[in-house]
Amino acid sequence: EVVKVAGWDSWITDLAIKRFAGPDRDPETARKVTKYVPLLPGKVVTMFFGVMLAGLVFQWARELYGIESGLVALAFYVFSPNILANANLVTVDLYAALVVTLALYLYWKFWNLGATKWTGLSALSLGIAQLAKYTCLLLYPIFLLIAAIRTLINGLQAKDWRTRLSPQRLRRALATSLLFILLSLAVINV
Repeated sequence: EVVKVAGWDSWITDLAIKRFAGPDRDPETARKVTKYVPLLPGKVVTMFFGVMLAGLVFQWARELYGIESGLVALAFYVFSPNILANANLVTVDLYAALVVTLALYLYWKFWNLGATKWTGLSALSLGIAQLAKYTCLLLYPIFLLIAAIRTLINGLQAKDWRTRLSPQRLRRALATSLLFILLSLAVINV
């Protein structure tokens, strides 16, 4: 006999009832198991995204400071109370954390490597972050602030004083910012 959950035949529910309710299928235990099993697929997906975020944290720290720092960052991530509390809940918080971290990582890659590939991927991840949670809207001013600071620092480091904050440098920064906004808005609206 297969128990009906949300109108679907659920072999997961049936296995859970066999495991926890025993061979005689105690009705009270079966009712409790049936109540929580529909959340299991969502929990598994959220835990998978938590593992992806752990890999991203490790990768970014490793690229910045080496393998030892990557392992330390991973240890901090794994034992973080927020991650331990949210990694098995079916909420958007962990998804938002993943896409915000991914957007910032790709934006960091864009500024350090400057390739066109990183521009597109970073703008794409910025748009995906907007789809994950509305508070990710704060990434737009954060990206603009980072771009302004990096442009200013790069301008001040120029050897020729005439090219420090030249109109061409400012136009390029503005065009890149506009490209990011347009690509991310295209992701949101498509």
